[in-house]
Amino acid sequence: MHQLLFFLNRLNKKAVIAYFGIENDRKDSPCNEDFKEYLTNGSWISINEIEDKKENVLIVPETNISLLKNYQYITKVIWWLSVDNFLKVNNFFYNLKNISIKNAFGKTIKKLLGENKFLINNADLNLCQSFYAIKFLKSNHIESKKILYLSDYVNDYYLKESNNIDRNETKRDNIVFYNPAKGFKFTKKIIKQSNMHNLKIRWVAIKNMTNYMILENFKRGKVYIDFGNHPGKDRLPREAAILGCCVITGKRGSAKFQEDVAIPHCYKFDDKNIEVNNIVNRIYYCLNNYSKASNDFLNYRNKIKQEKTKFLVDVKSFSNIIDSI
Repeated sequence: MHQLLFFLNRLNKKAVIAYFGIENDRKDSPCNEDFKEYLTNGSWISINEIEDKKENVLIVPETNISLLKNYQYITKVIWWLSVDNFLKVNNFFYNLKNISIKNAFGKTIKKLLGENKFLINNADLNLCQSFYAIKFLKSNHIESKKILYLSDYVNDYYLKESNNIDRNETKRDNIVFYNPAKGFKFTKKIIKQSNMHNLKIRWVAIKNMTNYMILENFKRGKVYIDFGNHPGKDRLPREAAILGCCVITGKRGSAKFQEDVAIPHCYKFDDKNIEVNNIVNRIYYCLNNYSKASNDFLNYRNKIKQEKTKFLVDVKSFSNIIDSI
């Protein structure tokens, strides 16, 4: 959202970001420190200051679609940053582990959009941060002309550091990173299996770390694994890859789509018990053949490096479409 704010202002669109629970007379920005680089003077307001008129455009994430009910005239846009979070917020209790495009998007189409279907159908445009989201909307019969791809990009300081990283395996430690907030139940099985084989792996959880700490960690390790639900085109796999880590994922959510997680298929596994040993073997291959394995991610890294340029192109397309409405 803050990246979109920044580029819209560069295009002279007078964009502001509205925060919930902010007093109208507040002088200092409530923005997270990591995002303040995207703000300019006067580029934030409270949610109560949004003017309901046609020439204004309101962009809401999929978790706040109900906010659209409060406006009659404003041009309405939904930005689908996370399919799974939309389903959670709207009380669709399904098993994330076993969900598939077929059963979730096929057999329960009418239920998935629920009471938000009217608001979604009547939005002027749906932006999609991932191809996973595009598939979800099309499977729910949202018109293609109302769907536009708009993702995001890895922060510039990761890209700058990527030019200086060392992919010599002798300069890196046998560290495997994981996100304990996602898919940890399955990740524990992988860790246990590696311990049974007495593999000398140091497991490091990406938890309670600043962006700088994450960056410094990824620069000295070899592998990042992610068997979470991938509700959108996730940030951590991209940050790990751009800083030289090999990336191994499951096949849920956006990870199922090669357009979203563009790593070789041999680095993607179903999060099933039968695959645990294969995953451990793939991790061990990366640790012992790091220089060779790292080259398997060159295309992925190049794609990540181009994301900012693509984002600007897509923001311009979005702006042109809005101007024509």
